[in-house]
Amino acid sequence: MNEQPKKRTQGERREAAERRLFVAGVRLASEKGLDGFSLAELGELAGFSRGLPAHYFGSKDSFQKQLVKFIIDEFNNNQEIPEPKKDLSSLVKTIEKAFDISDEDMIYSRVLLIILSDTSGKFLAFEELQAFCNRTIDNIENDLRQGMSDGYIRQDIDPKLISRILIKTICTVIQMALSDDLIDPKKTGQELIKLILNGIEAV
Repeated sequence: MNEQPKKRTQGERREAAERRLFVAGVRLASEKGLDGFSLAELGELAGFSRGLPAHYFGSKDSFQKQLVKFIIDEFNNNQEIPEPKKDLSSLVKTIEKAFDISDEDMIYSRVLLIILSDTSGKFLAFEELQAFCNRTIDNIENDLRQGMSDGYIRQDIDPKLISRILIKTICTVIQMALSDDLIDPKKTGQELIKLILNGIEAV
C-alpha cells in the first residue's frame, strides 16, 4: 500500500516560497543591481502574486537585508573546510575553491561584488556581510600563522596583510571574469597559487 505524501506545514510552505523569492532576487540583482527592481517584479519572476514579497518582507530594504544573509548562507553551506595539514595544501584548496566557479556561482558572486562595491555604505553596513568577509580573512590568516609555526611558511611574512591581499585579489579577478570572457577563473587561480607558493613557502 502506497503511503500518501506528507503534507507540508504552513511554515515549510512559507520557507519554500521565501527561498524561491530569494533565488529570483539574486537573478534580478545580478541583472539590475539591488536597487534596480521592485518587489512586484520579484513576486512575478518567482511565480507568485506581485504583492506576496511585500506581504512577506514588508519593505524593499528588509528584503535586501535578508537577501544578503541568504547569499552568504549559500556560500557557507557550499564551503568545504579542508583538513589541516602540515603543508600548503589547505591554503591551495581554499584558493582553488574560490576560483572553481560554475555559472550559478557566478551569478551569486556578481551580486556579492555589487554589495561589496557599493560606495554609499548602505550594504556594507550589514552585519552578516561584514562577519562573512572577516571570517574568510581570519581563516586564511590562521592558516598562514599555523604554517609559520610549523615551519613550512616563511617567518618574515605578515599574515594579516597577506590574507587581506589574497582576498582582495580573488575578488578583483572574479570581478574581471564577470565582465571579460577572456578571463578564465580556474586558470587564473592556478597562476595565483604559483605566485603565492613562490612568495611564502619556506625554502
